[in-house]
Amino acid sequence: MEASCQALLDTLPVPPSFALETFLTGLAQQRGRPIKLQPWPGAGGSGAPCGLWFATETADYICYEPGTSPLHQEQIILHECAHILCDHRLGIDLSEAGRLLPDLGSSLIRRALARTSYTTRQEQEAEMLASLLALRTTSPSPQHDGMLGRLTDSLGSPFHGGRA
Repeated sequence: MEASCQALLDTLPVPPSFALETFLTGLAQQRGRPIKLQPWPGAGGSGAPCGLWFATETADYICYEPGTSPLHQEQIILHECAHILCDHRLGIDLSEAGRLLPDLGSSLIRRALARTSYTTRQEQEAEMLASLLALRTTSPSPQHDGMLGRLTDSLGSPFHGGRA
């Protein structure tokens, strides 16, 4: 699976190092419609997905848990982007999608993806591709205070180009 995900990544115009915002802009241009990030408080609770992707006729919506670390938020967003890139079609009931995002309206939603476990091949593939993408991101590390912060800043993060 890692080899097939790497092969897919190698076909994409993804530079060796990139910012998440730049990647999202490029993906949106490739799809011909905007990608809208939507914080979804309470996502990731018991039995609930950490992230969702809703594709409509006019936009892609990626929902993520705002109450988690910036690194985890980025992984959730990249995971949902991986579903887009792989054209996965595993989904949830559209009536459920309408309940989760009532402002969007279930009649507009063509496809919805949710993850609550990694037992399916599509979820494993999305997580693998997201992890490979995460290795290339250059997102700034969160601000740290005190000795732990200075240590983290000086050593760097293995996921963001540090020496660790």
